[in-house]
Formats: sequence, structure tokens, C-alpha cells
Amino acid sequence: MYVMADSAVDGQGFVAMNITFKNTAGAAKFLVVAIWNSADLSAFYYCSFEGYQDTLYTHSQRQFYKDYNIYGTIDFIFGNSAAIFQNYNIYARLPLPD
Repeated sequence: MYVMADSAVDGQGFVAMNITFKNTAGAAKFLVVAIWNSADLSAFYYCSFEGYQDTLYTHSQRQFYKDYNIYGTIDFIFGNSAAIFQNYNIYARLPLPD
């Protein structure tokens, strides 16, 4: 499986606050994530993740998300990380026909 990302995070101790990560490819491009996170001990506060299929890829390591919004059509959040999610809103978008 090949997945493209508009944004990617790697390393250790990454922190994001009050920012939007957005899939700019649109719904027709299918597997384009808004963000691909492989950063250990990363934290996201008051962020927004906007995409379609596979919006937030919690690829690996330890991750924390609090007070965030996520938009998508299919598989909003996926991956193999040890992640904690607190106080979030999930918004379902209409997928493309068929």
C-alpha cells in the first residue's frame, strides 16, 4: 500500500498547537493523509485534521491528541502507534459517489 501525506512528523518531542493539517489533494486522490505521524512523544493540542480517506495516520511511537477536530470519509484515524485521544470531535464527510 502506498500512502501520500500532505504533512509528516518524525523525531522526538514534537508539539503542535492551534494548527490545521489538511489534505489538499481532495477526495479523488484517495490515500492522501492530512498528517503522517511517526514522532515519539508527540503531542497535538487544539488542532484540526481535515481529509477524506485516511485522514490521520498514527504511524508509530507514542502519541497524544487533545481537544481536536477530525474530518474524513473513511478510516479517519489509523496506524500502529500507542496513542491517546482526549476530548475530540469527529465529522463525517460525504464520500464520492460509488
